[in-house]
Amino acid sequence: MLTTKFATLDLPATFGSLAGSPADNTALAAALTTKLNKAGDTVTGALTSTANGADSTPALHLTGTLHTGGTATTTKPQLLIEPAGTSSDHWHPSGTLLGVNAPEGFGGEHLCLQTNGMPCFKVAAHATTLGNSTNGATLIMRGTGTDLTIATGYGDSLSVNGHFLCGGVALVGSSLFGRNAAASVYMPAAGQIGFGNSTDNSGSNDTYLSRDSAGVLAQRNGSNPQGAHLYNSHASSTSFERGAWMWAGDILRFGTQKGSAGGSARTLALMTDDTNRLEISATGALDFKSLSLTEETFAADRAFQIDINGVTVKVPCSIA
Repeated sequence: MLTTKFATLDLPATFGSLAGSPADNTALAAALTTKLNKAGDTVTGALTSTANGADSTPALHLTGTLHTGGTATTTKPQLLIEPAGTSSDHWHPSGTLLGVNAPEGFGGEHLCLQTNGMPCFKVAAHATTLGNSTNGATLIMRGTGTDLTIATGYGDSLSVNGHFLCGGVALVGSSLFGRNAAASVYMPAAGQIGFGNSTDNSGSNDTYLSRDSAGVLAQRNGSNPQGAHLYNSHASSTSFERGAWMWAGDILRFGTQKGSAGGSARTLALMTDDTNRLEISATGALDFKSLSLTEETFAADRAFQIDINGVTVKVPCSIA
């Protein structure tokens, strides 16, 4: 219900209608002018206006000067919706055009804009649906089949269509990014990002990127050995070609891998100045691409093969 200021109208028991004599109509107009042209009064019943809007003539037009220069308590909005007994003291001293102040414990919506009966924009009192029970607020913008929700307070959150893009520490429900340890992407500390093993908060974070120092990015997680993959192709978790850099058994390993159900073993090369200097083939043969020499073969019972600029060299491992 909208509460505003109007005069209490005290009219005679009988008076002329607009279809009556001019004298009666004049008296009625004078009475209305006298009663309504006052500094202020209170309407205690429902107020309904059937006036139609027109060019430069809104059905309801507040033309008074905006109040400014008071305190956060006294600089009330030009139009204020505030139930009796509810106090407010956070208004802007430079003025507020429209204000809404709900009472303590209010669990409804401060604002709900609808199109054909469907909400398209909401400002709610508490983010209860986002796991924030107190001191919070929710802003919901709704399109066709999609909700964008922004919640503030203890569990600061941003969600789209029920899926959280950003969730706070008190988050309940799925989250893609946030300060909650179960979020898909997690910010546990300054300069650190954690990645979870699930698309919602049913999993846990086990992979972290951290700032070690200025210009230095690290991947670490306590005493757990770390690794990284760079893919040449990926069809599935068992069909791929990739480069691998990892710790295993206290040994730092670097090389190429292929999937168990697809992909080909690839050559690994070391290069300088954008030129391959040493290649290790998929079968393990070494080829020193930048060297040039005549063919030299070492006869041996056991040897490994090195290709030097296309020339195969047998290097003995043991000699009888």
